[in-house]
Amino acid sequence: MAPQPLFGVSPSFLNKLLDVGSRESRDPVKGVKPGTLASMLNRYHNPQFGSSGSWLNPGQYEVLKKGGFNPSNPSIEKARAYYSTPEGQQELSRTAEQLGGVTDFRSTRYLRDTGNLLSYPTNLIPAIVQGERRFLSPQKLKELGATPDLSENTFFNERKRPSTKEWWKSLGSGTSIAADPNQRSATPDQRSVEDILSSSLGLKSKPSFDSVQQKSNSLLDLVKGAIVDSLVPSMIFPF
Repeated sequence: MAPQPLFGVSPSFLNKLLDVGSRESRDPVKGVKPGTLASMLNRYHNPQFGSSGSWLNPGQYEVLKKGGFNPSNPSIEKARAYYSTPEGQQELSRTAEQLGGVTDFRSTRYLRDTGNLLSYPTNLIPAIVQGERRFLSPQKLKELGATPDLSENTFFNERKRPSTKEWWKSLGSGTSIAADPNQRSATPDQRSVEDILSSSLGLKSKPSFDSVQQKSNSLLDLVKGAIVDSLVPSMIFPF
């Protein structure tokens, strides 16, 4: 079965993007660290770079100088699998929201070792704060006393860029995310009380209070009538 588009990106180009992203910042479970993936998707959805993908070249990504694209990279399928799940999409959305459309990154370890990690106030530095990865300005990093996460890149805009399309806001809406093929439809027990009530009352949409009350009163009248009908014969003929 052919891969479905994710994030508004064609499957063939996304494979290249995930290959490069995993080599820039590999995650053993997710394939690609979410910050690196979000930044690369920002480029795809930024008019200065765009969907042509010409920016995915050795001049922009150091790993491509050591070899071309590797379609057999196992991290590609790991990333596809993880970021197709609700959990993966939520994490990517939260990450992209924090990055706010920035398109450039550099190794956090390299910036630290060269003394440039805290030199630029607009740097977004990865750190784990209370068990959650956040991207902090140098000032905020100092205020919180947080330690940079050297496994993820640091993000910034190298120069002024046009606004990036906020692609992350459509995650989970069904417009740019492929449905999880393993996700089952809800069974009656999993459906909400409102859904069950709507179905039982013959309503096509979530019921309003008035419509539920009206339908419930009608059903109650029918039940009362049935009870009375069943009692009347025994009242007339007590034997």
